Amino acid sequence: MKVTLIEPAMIKTEQFSEKPSWVLAPLTLATLAGLTPPEVEVEALDDRIEEIDYDAPRDLVGISVKTFTARRAYQIAAEFRRRGVPVILGGHHPTLIPEEAQQYADSILVGEAEGIWDVVIADAQRNKLKPRYKRETDFAFENVCVDRSVFAGKKYLPIALVETTRGCPFACNFCSVTTFFGRGFRHRPPHEVVREIEQLGKTSVFLVDDNIVADKAAAKELFRALIPLNIRWISQASLTMTKDLELMRLMRESGCAGVLVGIETIDPANLKQIRKSWNTVGIGYPAALQVARDHGIAVVGSFILGMDGDTPESLESLLEFAIRERFFAALFNILTPYPGTDLYQLYLERGRLIRPRWWLDPDYTYGSVVFEPNGISAIELAHIRLKLYRRFYGLSSMAYRMLDPLANLRDPWHALTFLSMNLPAHKEEAMRFGQALGAD
Repeated sequence: MKVTLIEPAMIKTEQFSEKPSWVLAPLTLATLAGLTPPEVEVEALDDRIEEIDYDAPRDLVGISVKTFTARRAYQIAAEFRRRGVPVILGGHHPTLIPEEAQQYADSILVGEAEGIWDVVIADAQRNKLKPRYKRETDFAFENVCVDRSVFAGKKYLPIALVETTRGCPFACNFCSVTTFFGRGFRHRPPHEVVREIEQLGKTSVFLVDDNIVADKAAAKELFRALIPLNIRWISQASLTMTKDLELMRLMRESGCAGVLVGIETIDPANLKQIRKSWNTVGIGYPAALQVARDHGIAVVGSFILGMDGDTPESLESLLEFAIRERFFAALFNILTPYPGTDLYQLYLERGRLIRPRWWLDPDYTYGSVVFEPNGISAIELAHIRLKLYRRFYGLSSMAYRMLDPLANLRDPWHALTFLSMNLPAHKEEAMRFGQALGAD
């Protein structure tokens, strides 16, 4: 039996393609490969950087689907099903909206694959795939076996991706993480994480957790275990980390080079709207960010535009804040209601969604607004976002932000990484803007 696992592209056109040197290996596919019985042949195809041969022989196709890749995933599924190859869809999007995903596949996997993927394979071998699979019991997040051999010959950013936790204990109303995992938060045994990193033999590691410091006691145990490895790692975290100086010290000593933090907004009313008032951790953003800087940890800020308190003037203040606080880099994201989230349901009930099924709408384009904003027009908001990218990644801003000896310019690695991330950022974002999702 041969199984093909696929990572779909968000945008697949002749005019736009991902840059292979900046694409991260899709860890989900390697995880599924590791869960597959050894007698089954597995191949991984990355639609972002390679073409798919739909006519090659295979017995089952599994596609990992995010909301922004759903349209392309369904296009790929249709091509295989037209050739009589059964398709199973899994990942965040089919879990968030299973009734829709069911229409585009022979089967779907809802939730996590551990403890149920072997059943999928066994049923596929007997040509008896069920319409839907979902693990009904808890599954310990340990004894993880990731098979990265399926990426042989593919060109990815030379950084190892390792998962140490799953879930997030917070309940921000826009986020799909808690919808997928629930409010639970689980972590792998530190010795298991250490063993995986040692086997990879890489000195740069991306710990792909949604919030690696959510359980501070577990995080400290992990960071202590990482210290002897002498690696450099990055991850995602919340500013709650800055309230615990022992945690910050261990992050630095274990090799933390930087973290992505969801700042979202500097308006307290906006934070309340998205159920994230805790984000300023009681000391305010500047003080919290200074703690990170004092420990040599660079911060990439992620911001959300289009909340009810946003106006052109407030977004100008947001930009000034992002530059003044010398963020290593920044993401400026339009508030986008994901299906299955509380925010989506709220905007649907209030009639604020311009495109209720925006992820499938052929007229939706990347960077556009799918709801009626409160203090600014949808078109103006989309163009302000591009302006923020242009100015934040302008030369004067980059020079000012880079000249931070505590974090951004702490060593040659940080300096080179800063330049490689910042110099092309505005151009690449401008290239995506206005592109339809999926393939032509």
